[in-house]
Amino acid sequence: MAQESDSSDGQDVRYFWGAARILALGTLQRLLYNRKRYDQDVIEEQEFAPEILSERTDEIMLDVMAYRNVRSAFSGSGNPAHASASLLLVQRIGNQLYTLHHDLLERDAAELVTIIPILDEELRIWNNDPHSDAPDDTPSASEADSTLKNLYRIQELIESLPGRTY
Repeated sequence: MAQESDSSDGQDVRYFWGAARILALGTLQRLLYNRKRYDQDVIEEQEFAPEILSERTDEIMLDVMAYRNVRSAFSGSGNPAHASASLLLVQRIGNQLYTLHHDLLERDAAELVTIIPILDEELRIWNNDPHSDAPDDTPSASEADSTLKNLYRIQELIESLPGRTY
């Protein structure tokens, strides 16, 4: 019985360190993105073409669907693997929304009047604060569903943008 408790504690520690590595890698990805973005002398105009931005929105939608599936499959289980997978997906979605937001800002401001407020709302939901005291501050299933609807709207607006960036 004591050995079973020890192995359970060891597994929890492994999940904890796995989650910590995931959070560190997510933070590193954002820092690398920022460095690349601000060190870049010439911005490739095609990076901000509606087709490419629409593809990025598709990737975000797939991750939101994966998050929704992980959350529904493991809700209430208390499984540490669920927490790790949820944290990974929340951080990934937050990073992708952050990148999409910054890439959209390279376009003409008049084109973004309807897109940016929707995207800002999603950033507030998905930018998970790792220092929060809330027991479960990951987005709910209804927030994920709302995000999917908003991402479809954002994608429609992006696809209606002209081909030029500025």
